[in-house]
Amino acid sequence: MPKSRRIAVVTALCAIPLTLGLSACDSGTTNSAQPSAGTQQESKAGNVGKSDGKSGSLSLSPGWVKPAEKGSTEIYGTLQNPTNHDITVVGVDFAGADKSQIVGAQDDDIVVKSGKSFELKSGGPAIKLTGLKHSIKDGKVIHFNIITSDKKEFVASAFAEKPQSGSDKGK
Repeated sequence: MPKSRRIAVVTALCAIPLTLGLSACDSGTTNSAQPSAGTQQESKAGNVGKSDGKSGSLSLSPGWVKPAEKGSTEIYGTLQNPTNHDITVVGVDFAGADKSQIVGAQDDDIVVKSGKSFELKSGGPAIKLTGLKHSIKDGKVIHFNIITSDKKEFVASAFAEKPQSGSDKGK
């Protein structure tokens, strides 16, 4: 076999495992190593606040949580609904707290209108975590479930970051 043909065959054989590995990553299957709701992991802020797609197209972006050693904290961000129907958020589940709830909203539900967004902010509707079972440290990411009125859930994320002086966060 000519040398150039051997190089082409070896190159093709070496590329097969890479191609298989990449296609498995892009298959849309759930990775069992993915963190479950209520866990923390290192992450960059650009990778948080994304839905896992289990409840249509509802998403939280960017999800932000105040770091806390114990007690309680709140999650802020913007819920976005690009669908053609209203979505009602009725609850939150965070395994790392004794109680997780929507606060500051009428009837403790949040209706995200079709094609609109809804801001979770300090002094307004927000997600409150009470009785933290472990600290939420600056720079970590927490994962939690947002529950809709049709009993669908999606995993959302929030990046823990201390409010900077002069910023709108936490005001």
